[in-house]
Amino acid sequence: MIGHLSLRHWRSYDTLDLDLGSGTTFVVAPNGVGKTSLVLGLAWALYGEHAKIDPRSCIRAGADAAEVEITLTLPDERELKVARKVGRRGRPTVKGWLDDVEIESSAVDQALEEAFEVKLDVAANLSMMLGGGQLASEQPLDLKSHLYTAFGVSPLLRAAESAEALAKGAEKQRAAVRASDQRRLADRSDIESRVGRLQSELLELEGQRERLQGAVREADRDRTSARQIEVYQEELRRYESTITAIMSRAAEYVGAELGVETVSVRLQAEREQAEREADLAAEAYASDRGSIAAATEAIEALTGVDAYCPTCLRPIGASEVSAATAEHEHRLHVATEASGLHAREQSERRTRGRALAELLTQLDSLRRPASPDTTIDIATAEVQHAAALQALEAHSEKIGGVQSQLRQLTGQLAEDDRIAESDRALYRAYRREAITSAAAATFRRAATELTESLIEPVATEITWRWKRLFPSGGLTLRSDGTIVREEQGEELGWSTLSDGERIWARIITHLLVIAASTRLPFVWFDEPLEHLDPQLRHAVAATLATATGAEGGCPGQLVVTTYEHAIARQLADDTPNATLINVRSGRHEAPRDHPATSDTAASAPRPTQPAHRAS
Repeated sequence: MIGHLSLRHWRSYDTLDLDLGSGTTFVVAPNGVGKTSLVLGLAWALYGEHAKIDPRSCIRAGADAAEVEITLTLPDERELKVARKVGRRGRPTVKGWLDDVEIESSAVDQALEEAFEVKLDVAANLSMMLGGGQLASEQPLDLKSHLYTAFGVSPLLRAAESAEALAKGAEKQRAAVRASDQRRLADRSDIESRVGRLQSELLELEGQRERLQGAVREADRDRTSARQIEVYQEELRRYESTITAIMSRAAEYVGAELGVETVSVRLQAEREQAEREADLAAEAYASDRGSIAAATEAIEALTGVDAYCPTCLRPIGASEVSAATAEHEHRLHVATEASGLHAREQSERRTRGRALAELLTQLDSLRRPASPDTTIDIATAEVQHAAALQALEAHSEKIGGVQSQLRQLTGQLAEDDRIAESDRALYRAYRREAITSAAAATFRRAATELTESLIEPVATEITWRWKRLFPSGGLTLRSDGTIVREEQGEELGWSTLSDGERIWARIITHLLVIAASTRLPFVWFDEPLEHLDPQLRHAVAATLATATGAEGGCPGQLVVTTYEHAIARQLADDTPNATLINVRSGRHEAPRDHPATSDTAASAPRPTQPAHRAS
């Protein structure tokens, strides 16, 4: 049962809070105040996308988002609260709480389906008659799928369809088997004997082939070894060419022919001698540079009025300056020539040392190639390998011939087996066709009997309730879920009914199908009275007012929106189980003489006035 509904920025409402109880509640409001907005908000709050409502189109003008919240008591007494929100952009969101414990959004639909024992698409269609009486009268209920599922007919029909498909397949298989070539079976004993002999021969040939393969591998190894001799000879030629070149360069440096055994020792001694001579030349060059510096300094000291001899360590006169200067210039010349000579000598000795070191490195890295162990000639090895390979190929051809014969004979045996299996398959096809055809007929018959036995009581009740308002002609709910009217032995479709007849048919079908095939505890009818004539309108309203009584057997909560205030007021005053709610701009006090009637104002808000709370 629905206990509370809240709407925020939803269509006609800026804010609405509505408390509901059991029994029948008439929600009364003038046209345009928000009756349909109220029902659409409740439908989306409860069923979400299953209600087939575009929630973005319901966002109130000037608002960025709309929010709806509903609290209901499930048939098992648990309390479920659902809150949905939709903005002008993005996907709608949903939150749920079961007995104040938050649950996943996917669990909301699952909890409702388990509690109501019906798919939510069907539940929304049955429990919410949206769009007003005119739209409801134009669209008949499609109940076939729901009734078949609720009463267990769908599994039988699916089983019947599966059995019929199997029967058709079995029939095709039987026809194909009968049309096949039924040849006489061959002499299996002779063929099996020949197969045995060929298999033994093949085993022996396989053993021989392994030996021939071993011979080919051995010949290939010999050929590889022979090729290694050629590689060795080439490496030896490169080694001897390199050692000859090194010995020639070594002879140039040491000025004599050397042997391979002594060349390293001699070259090392020559390198060390070159390094010593280079070091001596470097020392002499450094001494020469000192002499050049001393002579230059002395010449500078002898220049000027205060001439001073750095050799004599005293001032000297003008008569001595020329001789002293000439002496120091001679020393400068001698030292300069000596430094040039010693620099060239140092460079030459360093270059000689590096060249000798390079020759020594080459000698150290040079290794004489190792001689291979084999002495096989490459030409002989190639001939032996070709002969072994030819023998293996000839043997493989022989094996192929035996295998070909064996495949031919085993194929003949397989064909004989196929012919024998065809005989067995023909028998199985006849048997399968008979069984599946009988099963299909049985399932169809069971589905028909079950449909008639379970839907018939609902159809009978619909016919009885129909005749209470329309004595002429009977309304019938057929086993396929469609509603027809029988008149003078002829079935008339939905389109032949008047608006009043369609609305009444929809109302009683909603109530009875819900009671018979679901656990839905509530039904909402949006403006079902507005398009009825006065007499029929009062009769339908009276039926709805008492629909939740003990004798009705219908859901315990029924809500009807209408602008027929007079009828709703009278029924609310006269019926203990009925309640009246006014949805309008001003407040309206409840009648004092009927304690069971609640008449409270809920606002259809104006731009400058917020909505009142409705309870």
